[in-house]
Amino acid sequence: MEADTTVNLDNSMSAAAINALIAAQPKNLGGYTLTFQFADGTYTMSEKLVFHDFHGGGYLQIYGNASNNSLSTTKAVHLDFSGTDGVYGIEAKRISGILRVYYLKVSSANVSNHAYAMTFESCFDVRCWYNYVTAPVGGDYGRGYHSTQSTFFAQWCYVTGFNIAFYMSYASKNYIRDCDESGTKPYYGILANAGARVGRYGTYPTASTVDFQENSGAKIIT
Repeated sequence: MEADTTVNLDNSMSAAAINALIAAQPKNLGGYTLTFQFADGTYTMSEKLVFHDFHGGGYLQIYGNASNNSLSTTKAVHLDFSGTDGVYGIEAKRISGILRVYYLKVSSANVSNHAYAMTFESCFDVRCWYNYVTAPVGGDYGRGYHSTQSTFFAQWCYVTGFNIAFYMSYASKNYIRDCDESGTKPYYGILANAGARVGRYGTYPTASTVDFQENSGAKIIT
């Protein structure tokens, strides 16, 4: 990239069309800011949105309406993946700059298949603020927010449903601050696995069964 760039998206676009626009952008950000700006509305998504391999420093931004800048379930932009059970929402992998995911509602369906509303793998610096992820049940399937081999900071984020609200895994470094649940509680609130480190502060999503779970050398710290 040679300048800051904004890609404007609206709810007339299919998931395939949005993915095509994502794929068409330069992968080397060159220290600049690339923003994917979703206009207000509900987006009916039939496949996950894929953000892979952006590098070169700078900022990659996935934004809803900036006025929705509080801990709230009210979001003007709703990315709805719930039409098919088990479809993931936002998937980001191998992002070497700063990734900001702000002001979004993401719905998934997790009745009999795993669905991850937001998943971040091998991302240098994820800032996940002012979001709301939702699934219909809090049973055996699905993750709300997922971080693996990443540095991840969630603040003022809501969750409804899912087996695990925050699934922090595989040596990731994470900080969860002033987040909460609404409606159907997840089975697990925060689950740390495989050497992950999780710091938490303020409110957190309480669970129907286990608020905090540490597995395989992972640690949750207050």
